[in-house]
Amino acid sequence: MPAYTNSFSFLLLYCSCLFTCTSCLDVEGNPIVTENVSVKQNSSVDYSLGTLSVEAGAVVEMHPAHAEVSELVREQTGEIKYKYKPQPGFKGKDYVQIRFAKGTNGTSESTLIKITKINLIVEE
Repeated sequence: MPAYTNSFSFLLLYCSCLFTCTSCLDVEGNPIVTENVSVKQNSSVDYSLGTLSVEAGAVVEMHPAHAEVSELVREQTGEIKYKYKPQPGFKGKDYVQIRFAKGTNGTSESTLIKITKINLIVEE
């Protein structure tokens, strides 16, 4: 088999892994996690994002375009849940971006832990 065929196969495999990545880094080296969540049309979903320590928190950086409800809730256990309900009648794809950071004493900026991007697939 010619050498260029092996190189092409490797390049094709590398590119397919690159575009299906579920945990990558942004330009500053911060982790970006991409998740897919399905929700039925005209219903809601409570999606667990895990448990954070007391000094860490999360904020929605970009709300979905078609949300009736889009909010983060911190349970008493420290678990962070993202609540989403699509607008009535909406069917298709929506998107939310959530930033997780460690707290600060008020004299400096918080430290980024990760960014989570959630693709919301609203189905009938």
